[in-house]
Amino acid sequence: MKMNHERSKLGGGIGLCIVVALMAFVASCNNKAKNSEKENGNIDSVAVAKSSPAADTSGLAKNDKGKIIKIKRSTDLIYVGWSEDMTYEVYDPSEGYYVICGKKYGVADSAGCVIVPTIYDDVNSMREGMLALRLGEKWGYADKSGEVVIPIEYDGAKDFGNGLGAVMRGGKWGFVNKKGEEVIEPIYDLEKEGGVYKDGIVKAGLQGKYGYIDTLGREVVPLKYDFISDFSEGLAAAMLDGKYGFVDRSGKEVIALQFTRKKKAYGAFENGYAVVERDGKCGVINRAGQEVVPLKYDNIGDGFHSGIITLELNGRHGGADTCGIEVVPLKYDWIAPFEYDSVAQVKLNGVYGCVDTHGAEVVPLKYEKILRFNDGIASAMLHGKYGYITKNDSVLVPFEYDWVGGFENGMGIVMKDDKYGAFDRSGRLVVPIKYDYMCNYMRGVSGAKLGGKWGCIDREGNVLIPFEYDEYEGFRLSSDDKWLVYMGSHDLIYLECIQDYYWNEE
Repeated sequence: MKMNHERSKLGGGIGLCIVVALMAFVASCNNKAKNSEKENGNIDSVAVAKSSPAADTSGLAKNDKGKIIKIKRSTDLIYVGWSEDMTYEVYDPSEGYYVICGKKYGVADSAGCVIVPTIYDDVNSMREGMLALRLGEKWGYADKSGEVVIPIEYDGAKDFGNGLGAVMRGGKWGFVNKKGEEVIEPIYDLEKEGGVYKDGIVKAGLQGKYGYIDTLGREVVPLKYDFISDFSEGLAAAMLDGKYGFVDRSGKEVIALQFTRKKKAYGAFENGYAVVERDGKCGVINRAGQEVVPLKYDNIGDGFHSGIITLELNGRHGGADTCGIEVVPLKYDWIAPFEYDSVAQVKLNGVYGCVDTHGAEVVPLKYEKILRFNDGIASAMLHGKYGYITKNDSVLVPFEYDWVGGFENGMGIVMKDDKYGAFDRSGRLVVPIKYDYMCNYMRGVSGAKLGGKWGCIDREGNVLIPFEYDEYEGFRLSSDDKWLVYMGSHDLIYLECIQDYYWNEE
């Protein structure tokens, strides 16, 4: 992974990666809070303490810049360190190693020790014990000890896969092993986001033609195609002279090159089916190349959802099942995918309703607007006002609001007279309509604005983070489903299961 994306804002790549690292910390750290020790000179330790929602957060660990200055655990590295002349941010935990960022980039291990100093202009994630890194305009590799084992002399380098790493010289790519031996000569073109071996093969191009090679450089799928996709369920779409079909991993064209591409993307198999197009007509085939939905439609959805794919013919919309039967008649002006709760919104003559997977109109066509159902609840508009309904068209929240959000994570946010509040799944107003703004709930927490300042509240409206912040940049989800709350341009405040805060143990 090349790390030349935006790093300047927590809301971008940095934010996500910091959170991935921070959140892993908490999973095993709660019971170790009192054992935290001060280390590394001027870098303080941070502990975790359980607290009620009304906990005093005035003791949040910060340095003079207002940032948490160190988080560390014994098994998985969680390391965010600030010193007088360097700031370290945590990126992409991989194989127990973490990219850290100061003025430049390096890597720390799971003990929190820096093994690759922050002297590099770019680094990738650790893969198979090898780390691609850039110094100036040249790339090489370091191993787990941090030692540069493949000289920094290449114009590009990618992650290792199947024991090989792609390196570029003179604009062409080849592959080296962990000893630095060029086992495949740099003669190939690779996709920007590709070039990593998987299951013993990698997509490669030569003189404008593409296919797949194995770890010895042998062509397993001939490099003869104008385009070839990634493999999906054992098949890849391959195009030659304007027609595409599907090849298997041995290079055999198992579905003849007969399809065209104007309206739809190259078909990728999913659950045994692929959407294809021929001469401007769309349909669906199975892995044997048989048409399960005839190629006769003007347009078609991207795949089956709840067993139904949406269709369009002569301006009319409906849906078919995996046998090609039009279970939702082609009579509507518009239809949404059956992505949520096995129902889809439909529009006819300017009004909206919903149909189920059998084509029954479970919500009558009478609404001016209707959003997708989520856990059996959808927001809708009737007579110019918004409310919430259930899948049997019962009114859960009356149509008396100027705006309502989608019902997300068990909560529905509403707005009336420019003030916001929230309802729960029972239709009870649990957060009073008094806030200047409210963000969607995540893990039971909403960022809210009151009196021009930002804070956080729970599902009952209890204040978790006081309303004293000028900025709010939202939640970021980590790999272990924990949350970081980021307030302002510097402060990092963490909530685990709503009630856990970081603070100094002193």
